[in-house]
Amino acid sequence: MSRNYKMECNITGYCEEREPHIINAFVDNWAFDDCDIGKGRLKIWGESCLQGGETEDEFVDRMSYAIWEANEAYCAVEISCIYLDDPPTEVYSLDEDDYAKWKEIK
Repeated sequence: MSRNYKMECNITGYCEEREPHIINAFVDNWAFDDCDIGKGRLKIWGESCLQGGETEDEFVDRMSYAIWEANEAYCAVEISCIYLDDPPTEVYSLDEDDYAKWKEIK
C-alpha cells in the first residue's frame, strides 16, 4: 500500500562544493519538486509515496544516510513528513447570525 507524502528536507552545515551531489541524493530517493538555496541552507521538497511498507522513520534514515554520503561528511538534516492522504481539516460555516454581525460592522 502506498502512502502519499510531501517531504521537506532542510540541510545545513554541508560542504557547498558537494551541493549538486546532495540534490542528486534527494532526487534519487524521492520525487523532486523544487529547492531553495541560500546562506548555508539547502531546502528541498517534493511529493511522492512511501511504498513497500516503509515507515516515516525508515525514510528519514534512508534519506539522511544518502545525504551524508553525498556530502562525504556529517551535516544537519531535518525532514518534515507531511502525510497527504488524510490531512487534518477543519470545515467552517457561518450562519445567519454571523451575517447579521457582519452587516452591523460593515
